[in-house]
Amino acid sequence: MTEQSQPSASRVLWCLLGALLGGGGAAIALIVAGNLKSWGWSYPDLAATLLAAVALIITVLGVGLAIAAFWGFDQVRGASEKAAKKAAKKVAIEEVERHMEQAQIRDYLKREAEKILDSATIAELIQSRVDSVLFGGGRNDDLAADDDSSSDEGR
Repeated sequence: MTEQSQPSASRVLWCLLGALLGGGGAAIALIVAGNLKSWGWSYPDLAATLLAAVALIITVLGVGLAIAAFWGFDQVRGASEKAAKKAAKKVAIEEVERHMEQAQIRDYLKREAEKILDSATIAELIQSRVDSVLFGGGRNDDLAADDDSSSDEGR
């Protein structure tokens, strides 16, 4: 968690103080009012009103928590992606360094390069370029244009 996402101690204390003052104010209002009948209220009316107020407060808190949950999920997902990329990069670098020291990767790369260079398509491409340079003059040839057209044909 980042420092911004954690509530500070002063915020928590202010919330508690507000709850205490609100509850104390409600208790004082009931004591001062004393007789609900003079206001035309019965105890079931008071209970229904208080339950409605509690339901409204819980609804507002629920919506706030839902918004915080979506925002928090986004933050957690982003942080986990960054951590995964960092760890994967570190492990990949360590593995390549380890294999380079053991000469396994060099042998593998040498074998793969030999396969590619021994293939017929590479041999044909090299031969056609050599022929173009030797027999075509080499200065006014269109090798760059040929490269562009051959790469477009392979797509």
